[in-house]
Amino acid sequence: MKERSGLGSALRRRLGIPIIPSSGARPARSESLLMNATRLKIFQAVYNLPCSNIRQLSLRVGVAPPSVSWHLRKLSEAGLVGATGPGRRRRFYIPGSLDEEDVPVLSLFAGDDMRAALRSLCQEPGLTQGQLIHTSGCNGHTIRALVAHGIIDVVRDGRNRRYYPGEVLARRSLFHEERARRSRQHLLSTLSREGLQAESADPGGGFLEIRLRSGGSAETLRFRRNPYELSRW
Repeated sequence: MKERSGLGSALRRRLGIPIIPSSGARPARSESLLMNATRLKIFQAVYNLPCSNIRQLSLRVGVAPPSVSWHLRKLSEAGLVGATGPGRRRRFYIPGSLDEEDVPVLSLFAGDDMRAALRSLCQEPGLTQGQLIHTSGCNGHTIRALVAHGIIDVVRDGRNRRYYPGEVLARRSLFHEERARRSRQHLLSTLSREGLQAESADPGGGFLEIRLRSGGSAETLRFRRNPYELSRW
């Protein structure tokens, strides 16, 4: 009897594992959606940058927007990815990983300029607007949007306004720290349900590593534990 791997053909090719055709056997129904290398990469990007839109995911994974849209539709139909918002404003997330209060905040975090501004403030609180624009490359519109959502606070210092990470950021970060263990179990259950043989490891630095094994080869994925820990980006 031939030993069968839990990894599908697309992912086996990515791992460099030979695909041995079955001898006259009827093909299986259809392999797990996450056994496709591109789809797995998109799933990982949605987990790490929740509430991203199609354009943002396309830039992150290096796949054309129409292809990203097609894969997301497949993942959504299978319940592996959820969506919020109408039409081109749709934003994607992993079901069970966030609540309503997260959506407007994480939608902002999906933008590179927003994350850069927040990362600068986490590293050096109290920057003026000019300093923040210079260190992060953001613009005034980015700063105003972050202030409007309570993600950064403004303190007047004479003629200057100084910016600090806001209460919303700290509160949501604490909430997700408490939910980290449940999120890990949910992720492992999802991968297992999809037929992937997964082992988890904690490398530190705010990440969870998932190793997908097949024979002597392995594919390691990195998932961010807390989307609000921007100081670690």
